[in-house]
Amino acid sequence: MGEAKRRSQPKVTAVIGDLQLAARNAGSPSTYVRKQRAEHPTADRAVPCAGCTECCYTEHLPVDPRQEPPERLARLDTVPTADGKRELRKRADGACVHLGPQGCTVYADRPTICRTYDCRVSALLGLVERYRDGHHAPAWAFESRSIDDQRLLAAFKLGHMRYQEAHPGPADPHRIAESVLANLRKLLAEVSDAPASA
Repeated sequence: MGEAKRRSQPKVTAVIGDLQLAARNAGSPSTYVRKQRAEHPTADRAVPCAGCTECCYTEHLPVDPRQEPPERLARLDTVPTADGKRELRKRADGACVHLGPQGCTVYADRPTICRTYDCRVSALLGLVERYRDGHHAPAWAFESRSIDDQRLLAAFKLGHMRYQEAHPGPADPHRIAESVLANLRKLLAEVSDAPASA
């Protein structure tokens, strides 16, 4: 994209508490969801991180030894959790112990939780994930390029509301998105049947 076109595009912001963040362009929600549904649940996600390491401050990064090859497990510094499982060790500042100045120091051997994590999922719900000590995911904005995109975003908002009604309190955006995707056909039908607003 040329510099003049980039400057002419409206800047989108997301609000987190008292912060206003410039939102990154996540593209078409329809394209994104189609790709997510086509991929295997444990496939590496091609997230355009652009040097961002905020997700390394997620409070819990579980490691399931049954999902990881032995050579990968051998490189990971994990600790036991209260429920007898394992998670990546954390530094005193709340970051994963494997986060170095240039990013992940075990990137080729990172666990499945890191390979499959995609912070753009939260944007489908109109959310920005917050991590420890003021860290947060980047803000993403999906473009509604078609009526299908608009319906899809409306279905995610409706699904988010329904989930919150059924499960009050804090919830993991990825769990909400999974619930929405599982009920997407029904939610899209509801959104499509709704009368247009005046």
